[in-house]
Amino acid sequence: MPVPPKQLKSLVEDEVDSHAYKHWPQLGEVTVRWRGSYGYLTGHWDDDEDDTGFPLARIEYLGSPEMWTFAIYQPSSDSYQESVLLNGRPVGTPNEALDCACTIHLAQTDDHTR
Repeated sequence: MPVPPKQLKSLVEDEVDSHAYKHWPQLGEVTVRWRGSYGYLTGHWDDDEDDTGFPLARIEYLGSPEMWTFAIYQPSSDSYQESVLLNGRPVGTPNEALDCACTIHLAQTDDHTR
């Protein structure tokens, strides 16, 4: 698999965090850790004092800035499961992957304690 160039990695990191700020206000920040063609999205609560964060999803670069595969993090198995996006497609943008992961992981967080 192709590895995203450094400039694209920086762009994805900035865009995902900015998208989270606008669309997922319960998150303080979203960071991306890179390993080869994979980017691991981690959410951070605004009031997280130890700042460990929690895994959300994994994206995989396919050679185009707009085409990434998506795997959702599954806490029950501490692993990532290949998934489709909310629109039913198997590939899309990192922001679409973030929206899918947050829809699953953050549903009604205001009704539950963390």
